[in-house]
Amino acid sequence: MARKSSVLFIKKWGNRIIIVAIILEMFFWPSLENLAGCGMTWICWSLFRKIGLNETIIKEHIFVWLVFLSMSLYRILPLLATLISEFHLILIWGRQYCTFFLL
Repeated sequence: MARKSSVLFIKKWGNRIIIVAIILEMFFWPSLENLAGCGMTWICWSLFRKIGLNETIIKEHIFVWLVFLSMSLYRILPLLATLISEFHLILIWGRQYCTFFLL
């Protein structure tokens, strides 16, 4: 029972942290590129929240879950890190934005 409550705790606080980070990012550095980066971060968090934060998957497929966790954090942590270091997100997402959206 404690593990399920910890998963719910992570989901609840993860949502709050990501939403606040996206709002702050768009407030301080409003641009289309940052909007795309924040959107990609939100999609990644939503997929991880829906698929990865599942108690059954964590219990039965721990190694696959660890790989999924590392791939998700690779896309979620840059938003938080750039806010802490006071840089806008596009410094990390710039190459991807140019490649996929400005063909």
